[in-house]
Parts: sequence; C-alpha cells; structure tokens
Amino acid sequence: MKYLAIGDEIPATTAPCYTLGFPGIMSREGKVATYVSEDVTVTGGLVNKIYQEDTVNYIAFSATTGQGGSGGPLVNYAGDVIGVTKAYLSEDGSSKDFMVAVNVSELRKVLDRLGVEYDVADGNVNPDPDPNPDPNPDPNPDQDPA
Repeated sequence: MKYLAIGDEIPATTAPCYTLGFPGIMSREGKVATYVSEDVTVTGGLVNKIYQEDTVNYIAFSATTGQGGSGGPLVNYAGDVIGVTKAYLSEDGSSKDFMVAVNVSELRKVLDRLGVEYDVADGNVNPDPDPNPDPNPDPNPDQDPA
C-alpha cells in the first residue's frame, strides 16, 4: 500500500504546493462515503503565507480546493504532506482568493498524541510518539537563537 510521508520542513513562501482531493466525486454505500483513486483531483499553486491563529499553525495557499476537497493533503514538490486542507469561506459565504491548510505540525501533534506511527519525509518512522508533545515546538531547532 502506498501512502504519503509527512513533511519535516516548514514550506517557504512562494514554494510550489499541490492539493489532492475528491471534490464533488463521491458515491454512497449505505452511510459510508467511498472514493475511487482514479478520480483524485490534483491542483497546483503556491504557498502564500505561514501564520498562526488561536495557537493553530496554518498555511495559506493559492491552489484551488473544490467542495469535498477539504481534509485532503497539501503536498510539496517532493510529494510530502505539508498540511491538511480545510474549508475556508468569507463572511458572505463565497470562497476566498486563497485556501487554507492546517500546517502538518498540527497533524504530527495529533498523531503523536494518539500514538500513531507515521513516516516523515526523510524516510524515518516515528517509532516513539510523544503522548505529551510541546504545544509550541521550535520550528527551527537546529538554528542558533543568536
């Protein structure tokens, strides 16, 4: 089974990014939604901004995500997951000029808290998830604070 690795770097502004999703394509089998892998929609754009709102890290990006595409991965050029797309509407109910993804750092916190193993982009499996991760990890731990 193929799956996507979780990115280990904060994407740079203007870096290429891609969304993968199944907007508008879904069939129902009882109460379960099913998707066909051949129907995946890939759209490309650029990372516009990295920001934090209410202690959650986000990525604003220009790739379009249609209805039903929320919750899909936002990947970098190498195909590593850098975020999870979310619906983002303006107050009047229309789409914004940019889309938003929850930064992969938030996903890693949840997976660690749940004890779920995952592969990071460098190919290493996170064998020992931290059940109490630092809520404000240093995004650049290898840099000297000067």
